[in-house]
This record gives sequence, structure tokens and C-alpha cells, in this order.
Amino acid sequence: MMSTGAAMSPTSYEPGMRISYDAASKLVTITFGGRVITLNGEYETERDAVKVAEDHCRRNGWIEKPTPTVGRSMLRPRTFNL
Repeated sequence: MMSTGAAMSPTSYEPGMRISYDAASKLVTITFGGRVITLNGEYETERDAVKVAEDHCRRNGWIEKPTPTVGRSMLRPRTFNL
């Protein structure tokens, strides 16, 4: 995510997806799959703009990928032959 103000960390976006907030114009732009969408409205903060952009993406089929978790280690413990 790019911004002219303080940047927030993106959540688990799909590869090639970007949400940009321009503090000067107060507009938010979504780039995904070769398409560029500028949402109608002016947003006072980056946080507000990103929330609206993420809600827009969810309504159009984007589903957040949960953070991967590992139930058990895939590594085997080392055995030492002494």
C-alpha cells in the first residue's frame, strides 16, 4: 500500500492487489488484476480510505486469506549417534 501520509500495514492482500491513498486529493485507488478503480468520495484519513476500499473489494469477491498457522512442526528432531 502506498500513501503520502503515514503508511498502515496491509493485511493479507492477494498478489498484485494494492490500495493507495492520496492525502492531497483525499481519494483512494484500488489496483488489482490490471484494473484501476478510484472510489467516489473524499476520505479524511488513510484508515477510513483503506476500510472503504477493503469493504468494496469484499463486496466484489475478495476474501481475506487467514494467516497460515502450523499445528505441529514439519521438522523432525535431530538424533545424535554418540
